[in-house]
Amino acid sequence: MKKFVLAALALILITCSNSDNISEPNNLNSIDVYVAGQKDGNATYWENNAEITLNNGGFSSTTADKIIVQDNTVYVFGRSGSIYLLWENGNITNLNEEFQEADYEIDYITDMIIDGTDEYFVGYLKSTTNPITYNLVYWKNGVKTIILPNCVYRHQQTSIKVINDNIYVFSKNENNQRGIYINNSFNPFDPGYLPHGIVENENEIYTYGSIIGNGMGFYKNINTNVETMNENPILGLAFDTTDIYSIINHSNVAFDMRREIMKNNDSYYISPEGFETHIVDLKVKNGNVYAIVRELTSGNFGPNKLLINNNVELILDESLYDFLNSIYIVEN
Repeated sequence: MKKFVLAALALILITCSNSDNISEPNNLNSIDVYVAGQKDGNATYWENNAEITLNNGGFSSTTADKIIVQDNTVYVFGRSGSIYLLWENGNITNLNEEFQEADYEIDYITDMIIDGTDEYFVGYLKSTTNPITYNLVYWKNGVKTIILPNCVYRHQQTSIKVINDNIYVFSKNENNQRGIYINNSFNPFDPGYLPHGIVENENEIYTYGSIIGNGMGFYKNINTNVETMNENPILGLAFDTTDIYSIINHSNVAFDMRREIMKNNDSYYISPEGFETHIVDLKVKNGNVYAIVRELTSGNFGPNKLLINNNVELILDESLYDFLNSIYIVEN
C-alpha cells in the first residue's frame, strides 16, 4: 500500500482496552485501500489517502455511499437526495433515469454489488398509478427481476450478495417480516430475532443482529443453520480466516452509547468514553483491520476517521458536509 501522507496523523493511536490484541501491520505495502464518502458536500473517494473528487453531474450535495474495485474499474454508488448515481472510473450515470419505467419510478436503490463484470443493484420501484404499492426488485446489468410485487412495506437496509450465481437479498416480505430471499424464495427469520444485515464468508452467507427483549445478540450461518449467541447485540460482522470480528453495542450498560469491535472474544477497539460513536464500516484482510468510525458530538455529527490496525490514517474534521462511508480493500 502506498504510504499515507498525513504525517501528523501517523503518530495518533486510538486507545484500545486490550492493547495486546492490536494487530501488527501485515504486508500493508501489498494492499490498496479505497474509501468512499463526501468532502465539502461533494461525492469523493480516497485511494491510499489520495483524494479524488467525483464529477457531480450538475447535482448538488452528492455523496459516495459504497465503493467496489474490480479489474481496475472503480465503481462508486452514491446519490444526491433521492437521485441515485453510479460512477465508473469517474463517468457518472443517473440510475433513476436508467431504471425508469412507464408506470414505475425509483423509490429507493439500497445496495450495489459487482460480481465479475456483472453489475447488480437492488431497491424499490414505486407505482405511479398507485403510489402506496412498490415492487422489490434487483437489476443485473440493467435487466430487472421482480423479487416481490405490489408490496406495501419497504426496508431501506435491503442488501444483495451474489455467490456462485445464487442471489441473496436481505429484506422484508409482504407481512413486514425480515428474512433472506434466496433466488427469489423467501426464508423468514425467527420473529424473536432482529437481524441487521448479511455478510459473505467463504461462499457462505451469515446474518447477525439482536434478540428482541433480552439485550443479547447473535450471528448465524444461513447455509448450515449454525448459530452463535452473544451477550450484546451485534451491529456488524467480518471474517478473516479463523478470526471473527464483530461490532457490538453495549445495550446492557445504562447510558453507554459506545461501540466496540471484538476480535473473537477479546476487545479490539472501543470508542472513546463520552462519545456516541458509530462504527460505520469494518473490513479485515490478512490480519489487518480497517474501520471507519464517526465520533458524534453536538448536532449528530463529528470527526470521521479511517483506522488501520487502530491507527488513524485519514481524518475528516467535524463538519456537516464531510463523511467517510465505505471501505474496499484490493490485494496487489
